[in-house]
Amino acid sequence: MKKKIVITGGLGYIGTEICKLYSGVSWHHQIIVIDNRFISERVNQIRNWNMEFVQGDILDKNLLDKYLKDAGRFWKDGERALLNIDRKEKTCASDYEKIQVWNYLAYTYYSLDDFKKAIVYYEYIVNSPGEDDAFRLDTRRTLAQFYAQQERYLEAITQYEIWEAQAFSVGASDRLMMAQLYNVLEKKDQALEMTKIGIADAELKGEVPKEGFWQIQFPIYYDRSEFKKVGEILEKLVEHYPKWSYWKQLGGMYGMQERDLDQLVAYEVVYLNGELKSESDIKNIAGFYQGADVPYRAAKIIEAGIEDEILEETSDNYKLLADSWYQAYELRSALQSYEKASKLSDSGEIQFRIASIYLDLGEDKNAYRASLLAEKKGAGKHKAANYNKMGMALTNMYCCLLYTSDAADEGLGVDLGGRRII
Repeated sequence: MKKKIVITGGLGYIGTEICKLYSGVSWHHQIIVIDNRFISERVNQIRNWNMEFVQGDILDKNLLDKYLKDAGRFWKDGERALLNIDRKEKTCASDYEKIQVWNYLAYTYYSLDDFKKAIVYYEYIVNSPGEDDAFRLDTRRTLAQFYAQQERYLEAITQYEIWEAQAFSVGASDRLMMAQLYNVLEKKDQALEMTKIGIADAELKGEVPKEGFWQIQFPIYYDRSEFKKVGEILEKLVEHYPKWSYWKQLGGMYGMQERDLDQLVAYEVVYLNGELKSESDIKNIAGFYQGADVPYRAAKIIEAGIEDEILEETSDNYKLLADSWYQAYELRSALQSYEKASKLSDSGEIQFRIASIYLDLGEDKNAYRASLLAEKKGAGKHKAANYNKMGMALTNMYCCLLYTSDAADEGLGVDLGGRRII
């Protein structure tokens, strides 16, 4: 099958050598050579090999779209060609020529996803004789990134430090990478210093610092119990990168600093946007409102949590809802929730609470019935108080009469240790 092969930079040293390698197959495939120069001797040779020459710049998108369309990428062919050049001492004699070939080989192996071999050739470049020029210095940066990708973190930061010391400028992405490497290597002070420089550089330019700088700072300061600093970092994060997870963490930090109102506001922001989705989240924010003496809001949140099926319909959850309604003096709503809680519980303590509310509402008959049910289920620690509620209800209804047990109507009264209330 006929291939379409495009060689860019075909008049340069490596390009010329690759053209030579392909000269044996150019009669069977379509080979196009692109270069922004025109050297008549080399162009004539290319044409004699039955290759098409195009003078143009590879930065010209229209030119690339025209000639690279339907062209394959033959990385293995490129690897063989470059290795062949590298082996020929006469062809690849100078340090400059070797470095160029190694650079192409490294990129080829990178394109083949063979990172270990790519690293080998980048190492050849940085370890070759001579001082670090701009090209070799930039290669150190590339090699550092490859080391990091292979989890060779100490070697990565070593190359980065050499590069940083000589680089004309260091961008935010590189400072962030260095901070991450220091952090992984447990060099927390260096990590913090690098993040501070990165943040300061961005702010000096009027730019928003990268989120990652603050993400690195957050756990370091937290582990050092510098919670005020953690709060300040989270305030920056919610300002520039307003994620709900940051708002929740900020609320937690406010709580640790006893800034209760700020904590409540932070959680309310998250809740209003529907981002509190777990049972613990709902109970936490309800607890914050109860602590702030706003039980009505707590009740509404718990009620919505049950309706939205975030909170299960359990006795404990309905009791939590009822307690909030009761604290808000919403007695009817409290009664409804306590009744639901009682149906799901074997304890008589909830019925005791129901009896108390009926008494507060002046519904003595219902209070008496509730106290009887509490007695039947077992009022626990409220046993004596439950008898008191029962007596109060009866007093309000009938002006309670006390009889000895033998005078009582077994069907209408309840035994109070030798006496019976009817």
